[in-house]
Amino acid sequence: MFTFDSQKKKHFKRKLESVFKKIWDVEFLVGEYKKTREGFRMEYDRLREMIDAFNTRIKLEKEKEDKDKTIIEQMEKAIERYAPDMDQLKKQMAQMDLLIEGPAPVEQANRPLNETLDNFRGVVATLKEIIRKL
Repeated sequence: MFTFDSQKKKHFKRKLESVFKKIWDVEFLVGEYKKTREGFRMEYDRLREMIDAFNTRIKLEKEKEDKDKTIIEQMEKAIERYAPDMDQLKKQMAQMDLLIEGPAPVEQANRPLNETLDNFRGVVATLKEIIRKL
């Protein structure tokens, strides 16, 4: 009977190691998603600042007595050119948020990554309790 309990304990210790490795994998994935989202946010902020500057310049140009129509047209075209990029970046940031807080990749059974981490941590606590009792 002693060898059976010893084998059982060893089995659950290996399971515990496996769960820890899964936790590390998901934590790594969350970190990478956050880095990617931060890159999108920085580009979004840069474009937002450019568009704000264009709008300010257009407003100032329109207030002048001798308006320069070409500058106004160029600024408006630039705004039209960058606006779709901003929308795309906004969607990509939302997608990254969903991957972390919302539905996860298929191998994670479509659960949010943060929820997956919480579930793994619950399994760790259960396995530690089982090992302690053996």
